[in-house]
Amino acid sequence: LEQSVAGTWETGIRGAAGRASWNLSAFTTTIADDIIFVSSGTLRGEGHFENVERTRRRGVEGSFDYRIQNRLLAFCSYSWQRATFRTDLRIASPFHPLAVDSEIQVMPGDRLPGVPAHSAKLALTGFVTTGLDVGISVRAQSGQYLRGDEANLLSTLPAFAVVDAQARQRITKRLTAVVQV
Repeated sequence: LEQSVAGTWETGIRGAAGRASWNLSAFTTTIADDIIFVSSGTLRGEGHFENVERTRRRGVEGSFDYRIQNRLLAFCSYSWQRATFRTDLRIASPFHPLAVDSEIQVMPGDRLPGVPAHSAKLALTGFVTTGLDVGISVRAQSGQYLRGDEANLLSTLPAFAVVDAQARQRITKRLTAVVQV
């Protein structure tokens, strides 16, 4: 495999006012000789790695948090990313239902599998005592293409969200107990 080389441009702003802080950034990364996993084996999950001449990831990220008198912290973040192939390639995909001779044709602009376009997180943490905090968070992301469908010929996996609740108790300076559901 050839060594991957990435060139990135990023710009952003961040700030704070009172109990709130925020940031917003935009980026573009072009990768020469990116490395992808190609599902080429006789069994699902088998395959090999190979270089792709060029891929690109572009996006915007932002976050905001607000603290209420050292008792409550609210946090949210959002990112949008468009990760695409930037070159033509023909790759093995023996289990793809639309493959021709066990291969699919990937075109510039096809999205990289496994990379959702949208992801977000909302969280609320309460500081009950000096050593105890409890919180709840929601993480969500949009649909994404499966590995093996680099040509984006099938529908994406559905979007989903995950809700977590947790409690953390600091027992000593070096020991913390965490319960997460």
